[in-house]
Amino acid sequence: MIRHLKRHFGMLALGFPLFASASAYNGNDTTKTFIIPANKSYVEPYREDNPVRYNQDRPSAEIRNWTESGTNISWYLYAKPAVYKVYLQGKLPAGDKSDLLLNITRTDGSFRPQQAKLHFESDSNQVYAATLNISDAGYYRFELQPKRKTGKEFLQVSQLKFVAVSGDSAEVHQTKYLSSPSVHLRFGPEDQVKREYDWLYGEITVPEGYDPMYTYYMSLGFYRGYFGIQANRSTERRVLFSVWDSSNEGVDRNKVGQTDRVTLLEKGKDVTGGGFGNEGTGGQTYRKYMWKTGDKVQFIMNMRKLPDNYVVYSAWFKDNEKDGWQYMASWKAPRETRYFDGYYSFLENFGPGNGQQTRKALYGNAWGKIAGGDWVSFNRARMTYTDGAPGQRCDYAGGQDAKQKDLFYMSSGGYSATQYNQFTTVPKGNKIPVTDLKQLEAQVDHAINNAK
Repeated sequence: MIRHLKRHFGMLALGFPLFASASAYNGNDTTKTFIIPANKSYVEPYREDNPVRYNQDRPSAEIRNWTESGTNISWYLYAKPAVYKVYLQGKLPAGDKSDLLLNITRTDGSFRPQQAKLHFESDSNQVYAATLNISDAGYYRFELQPKRKTGKEFLQVSQLKFVAVSGDSAEVHQTKYLSSPSVHLRFGPEDQVKREYDWLYGEITVPEGYDPMYTYYMSLGFYRGYFGIQANRSTERRVLFSVWDSSNEGVDRNKVGQTDRVTLLEKGKDVTGGGFGNEGTGGQTYRKYMWKTGDKVQFIMNMRKLPDNYVVYSAWFKDNEKDGWQYMASWKAPRETRYFDGYYSFLENFGPGNGQQTRKALYGNAWGKIAGGDWVSFNRARMTYTDGAPGQRCDYAGGQDAKQKDLFYMSSGGYSATQYNQFTTVPKGNKIPVTDLKQLEAQVDHAINNAK
């Protein structure tokens, strides 16, 4: 599930050095050795049922059960200018032999590819791979490709080793997080006047090819929850609407008293309801729904004040006009009186196994309806991110879309160069997204009255 809201806004998009050394090095001023553990790599192509096993959360761990010829092991590393000797370390059971290829490229395509042939036997725990001359700092991909084996496994991979033989600025390292950075857009009107809204509206389009598994494209986020779409598995996608409890408990919802819990008043067809913990606690509703890339998904949310410091949050989505607005749920929240003051969206990779893949979505046509008043176009956004600490993932982008100038975009992953504008303004929306709210308001009325 997603990271807690505090993490999403824990770091503003401020400038800092792109990277600081994160890998171990040994030696003196003229010889530096950088060790990259096997478990800081990716299994490619990614499959849910891939037999390759290793623990990405440990400081270092071997890759085991590498048995399939169609599976590669790839590291994405940041390297600074120097000449490096590259070695691969691993082991095989007694009597086994294997042949591998090491393909070295740069993620932006600006480096002439190199390929090295490697031969391992049971008595060779380290094999020289290549001498690598890097003239420009950037992300490089080291892909280990299997060719032949005499035993069960191609290799139990331990680590890559880089020995800098020249270059004062030599540096090679992986990042702590193999998942890609989380990125966010905080929407509001161009005039930056603070207002109170009781309706929010937004849209997301995920371009084809930018929908890897374990991605959350969140559209309407507010001070107590979030609403968006997910790519969960190769055969499963979801629409998700969650609201936090009023307690400060961060992990165990069983510790939250009934007077602090949000309550599910009503949910739509095929919607599953429940609770969550470990990132704050609250109520969660989701619907398994195979939304499609290239199709615009619309989201709308309402808050309704009730007596005794309660409010009700209700949400709907739509991806085609024929089916109309699809009701998700209405949640009743205690100890609350606030209206919406705008909203934020985010793009998140919630699984570690495919963080090298690029995620992207278009966000826009953002609106808020003043409580008792008119709709206001949210055509200004501020971008923030997480995981961008020195030495960590900085491959994110965002701002005004190059083709559709009235839309914002966010992307994450791919080990590409950082490109973003902290503040972006697009043309104001000229068409109110929803002119008749009576049917939606009636659903809120029904949820409230049905719960009495």
